[in-house]
Amino acid sequence: MGRGHKRPKKNLRFSRLLDVLQDSFRKIEDYRAPERIDYQIDDIYTAAFAMFYFQDKSLLEFQRQLENKYRQNNLSAVCNVSAIPKDSQLRDFIDNCSYKPIISVFKDYFSRLQRGKHLDKFQIFGGKYLITIDGSVYFSSNKLECEKCLTKEHANGKTTYQHQILQVTLVHPDKKQVIPLAPEFIRNGDGGKKQDCEINAGKRLIHTIKKDHPRLPMIIVGDSLYSKGPFVKELSSLRYSFIYIRMEQQRVSQ
Repeated sequence: MGRGHKRPKKNLRFSRLLDVLQDSFRKIEDYRAPERIDYQIDDIYTAAFAMFYFQDKSLLEFQRQLENKYRQNNLSAVCNVSAIPKDSQLRDFIDNCSYKPIISVFKDYFSRLQRGKHLDKFQIFGGKYLITIDGSVYFSSNKLECEKCLTKEHANGKTTYQHQILQVTLVHPDKKQVIPLAPEFIRNGDGGKKQDCEINAGKRLIHTIKKDHPRLPMIIVGDSLYSKGPFVKELSSLRYSFIYIRMEQQRVSQ
């Protein structure tokens, strides 16, 4: 490590952060019969995390890379995992488990950064923090569906099934680094008659942020979708400032 770099504090070292993540994995309820367990929950989820850590394009590509001895050693040394299930097994298992125990990791990591004074450099406008919210689609199909899918009917009679997520991030205009907070899923609940939407997810999200970080002064930044009266009232009731960005298509002439 060069002279210009400081060692991260103990509670922010990768090994400590990985411990926190794996502890949350162990809180996930295992629905499998004990005699049919070949891989432990923390190994399965750590393998899924490692795919993103090593920046592989897919689970299948990740497993192909594991045929390389060097990659196997890396996975074992970095994440303490020596064997993982096939991509279809891994995906099927995770799809049937609750994500909720993992959500607490966002708050834990954020608190560690806060205690280490790393958030101070993100302050803006007299000590406030810019928090951006934006929805995105992470699954879309015209054939596959589940009870939690959002549905979109098309004029041609076809139906698109989607899963969406509302992502929230602490940002600063002069910094490349961003700090993610816990996201909010946009999906239909059990037995619900009305389809979920981004605005309803946004209302749930800002109340969660307030509960997790009650004393952190924030400015919520979103697009014009969130400029409607009911959502503004929710923000005002929580004493949040807000900025709305109007997105317009612009023609580029050559």
